[in-house]
Amino acid sequence: MEAGIRVVPYSADIDDFIDVLPGMRWSCVRCGSCCGNIFSLTWIDLTLSEYIGDPIDGYCKWYDRVKHKCTIHEKRPNICRGYPFIIRKDGDHYKLQVHRLCNGLGQGEPVDIMEVAERLIRYSEEDLDLDFHISWDNGKLKLFRIR
Repeated sequence: MEAGIRVVPYSADIDDFIDVLPGMRWSCVRCGSCCGNIFSLTWIDLTLSEYIGDPIDGYCKWYDRVKHKCTIHEKRPNICRGYPFIIRKDGDHYKLQVHRLCNGLGQGEPVDIMEVAERLIRYSEEDLDLDFHISWDNGKLKLFRIR
């Protein structure tokens, strides 16, 4: 982990998310701040609370604070797979947003907005047992619920 990286659990109010703009970069730096239980309980549906359990020093019970890794990484909930990104409704379309406090923001390669948005939608389809039709109109994401 890089020096100067903040390693504390943090909450994620909806106002802590900002629009992902073309050229914005992000890469996971494995700091574990997103695994803070405050964040998880804010965003994870109550049906997933069995994954989280009781917090241990403010972190999800599955987060190893010594090794800085999720101990159920391959089976983690989709909300964790999608972090630090969310899809948010904006008028008649949707936009991709990122948690502005994520330590990985500004790191790595530019975010592929379409790929990340479509991946998050697929996670939602799995979690909610729904199907969406996705279209892009001049860079604006349009979703249509099929089922």
